[in-house]
Amino acid sequence: MTTPPASGATDAISELWLKVTPPRVPRHLLARPHLLSNAESLADRPVILVQAPPGFGKTSLLAQWRLEHLAQGTVVAWLSAQPRDEPDRLAQCLALSVRMASGRQTFCHTLLEAAAPGGLEGITMWLAELARAAFNAVLFVDEADNLPAASREALVYLLRNAPANLRCVIAARPDFRLDIEDLVTYGQCIEVGPAMLRFRLEETLELAHVQLNARIDNDTVARLHELTEGWPLGLQLALSAISAGAEPRRRCPAWHGASASCANTWWTCCSPTWKRGT
Repeated sequence: MTTPPASGATDAISELWLKVTPPRVPRHLLARPHLLSNAESLADRPVILVQAPPGFGKTSLLAQWRLEHLAQGTVVAWLSAQPRDEPDRLAQCLALSVRMASGRQTFCHTLLEAAAPGGLEGITMWLAELARAAFNAVLFVDEADNLPAASREALVYLLRNAPANLRCVIAARPDFRLDIEDLVTYGQCIEVGPAMLRFRLEETLELAHVQLNARIDNDTVARLHELTEGWPLGLQLALSAISAGAEPRRRCPAWHGASASCANTWWTCCSPTWKRGT
């Protein structure tokens, strides 16, 4: 007879399930050609590292790529990293994420047992079982900068030893560092930074007209783009304020000014309750 897990263990596993559940895709998510998962610069890269400050749409981009991979029949595993994710817990999260994505309820079941192997041994077991699986998989690790040092090393180990049927996408803030410079040098890893994530003018125009239909003219959109410098969160806040009835030319003191700095312009005026960095 199988002994049921203790209530504490059950609660711990339930908590991990929340970490491997992907977020919802934003309502007005704009598919940007140069940032599609099959774009020439991104396709066939075993590792993609997305690094940018808050508000650049890292999680939204990963959510978009997740849908694109799902449409191709790929098994897509998700993990939202936390400071508590030491290597043992990280290995459990990886096992659960693939189990949820693939529907294989026994995938790496030993990693979830009381006497599960710890550290890199658990990561090795996960890699080995995934290599034997008859499917292609993509692993998304969001907010990887939350990982403790030991788990960052475990993640590097995973990336260096990933089987051919696994791609990895890592999202983190700019100060996040992984010892994978050689993967970048040899073309196995590509870095996606703020320059690629900023909206281009034509993308801002498309986003504005999708969200506001005909309620905004191109000149107004172009000025918003200039003021926000293509910063995704700034654009979203500005468009949301306009959608709520704000009139940019009257509400924004910087509208007619020479400065195009996005720090304290339109959204500071129209969204006074929002504080930058929250």
